[in-house]
Amino acid sequence: MLIGLGGGAASSMTSGSSSEDLDFASVQRQNPEIERRCQEVIDSCWQLGDLNPIEFIHDVGAGGLSMLFQSS
Repeated sequence: MLIGLGGGAASSMTSGSSSEDLDFASVQRQNPEIERRCQEVIDSCWQLGDLNPIEFIHDVGAGGLSMLFQSS
């Protein structure tokens, strides 16, 4: 069984090699505690109105934080 932590166990497979067995043999595990904490931070920030330090929120996808930092 493939276990994706926060996403993407099946998205890492080779292109074109999808099968029904792989789809049902992989799962994604959530982290509800971290999700709750993040939502509390987001809620607190947007309530600051013009002082909100968040400029934008981006879903980094199955690559996780490794996809967050990109050089220009």
